[in-house]
Amino acid sequence: MSRIYAELAIYGDDLDPASITDVLGLLPSKTWLRGEPKSIRTGTTHDQGCWKLNTLESSRPLEDHLTVLMVQLANCKNAIRALGSHGNSAVEISVVVRIDDEIPDISLSKSAIKWISEIEAALDIDMYYL
Repeated sequence: MSRIYAELAIYGDDLDPASITDVLGLLPSKTWLRGEPKSIRTGTTHDQGCWKLNTLESSRPLEDHLTVLMVQLANCKNAIRALGSHGNSAVEISVVVRIDDEIPDISLSKSAIKWISEIEAALDIDMYYL
């Protein structure tokens, strides 16, 4: 069974995840500051700060995951747009699809495309064949 999750990510060199949490009024799924360890094994560090909010990985269609994010972030459109316009900050919707036995539906509705555009986010879709 294939598995999917989606996430909103806000990146920036000087991004302070705690301030993003305050502005959006939501607890993130994951955060880090620039310079924090990325990998203990290799000793690499993050070159940007990041605040992420993701859906739980499941076999539901992509549209369901995007709907979850749209509902959670319904009152945050203007704030997200503003956060993405500071300096070198960026907003991204990332989708991860883990394919094992069958290819899942990864279509986007007009409302999902409109929402992604309204928050001025890039869209990244990663597909992994297991």
